[in-house]
Amino acid sequence: MTIELNSSGNQKNLGFNLTKIKDLSEKSLFPREFKVKRILPMVEISGLLYVTNQRIYFQPYHNIYEEQVVHFTIRKCTEFFRRRFKLMEVGLQLQLTTNRGQPKSAYFAFASDQERNAVYQAVTQYLPSGCKNEETPIMEYTKEWVKGAMSNYDYLNVLNLYAQRSTQDLTQYPVFPWVLKEYKSEVLDL
Repeated sequence: MTIELNSSGNQKNLGFNLTKIKDLSEKSLFPREFKVKRILPMVEISGLLYVTNQRIYFQPYHNIYEEQVVHFTIRKCTEFFRRRFKLMEVGLQLQLTTNRGQPKSAYFAFASDQERNAVYQAVTQYLPSGCKNEETPIMEYTKEWVKGAMSNYDYLNVLNLYAQRSTQDLTQYPVFPWVLKEYKSEVLDL
């Protein structure tokens, strides 16, 4: 990121640092970057989101973290959903697998739902075939659960996913019901 001082002596952001792009063959899907917040539990990090046909890049405004730019490879995406953030339809979450097979999640809050929807529509064209998104019917998961091919925990995770709940946003944290184990007594001691 290039920093310049404006007339009042404050820093002025000039845009996304294009030297941080991983592959020169990547094509930008938008003529500009988006001002977003990356949402982590208890933390909101302001920065810039730059979207290409291969990766989604996030560049924080500050340089507290080791990586100046974090990137998320679209072809490794396993889940891609629109979300609410602070009860407004401006969130976008993606989940992907890393080279070590561990899940990695990114949750972004946009300035408006139009920006969020534009990014969602553009990236959806490049998602791998197995990636869950809003077009995947929830009944497919219900049928798997009824057949016993999916555990109760996994099915509840899917229901929370479709209910726009995420562990990244504490205001939309997933809900799991209490499970009763004792079925013989006439009166349950809860």
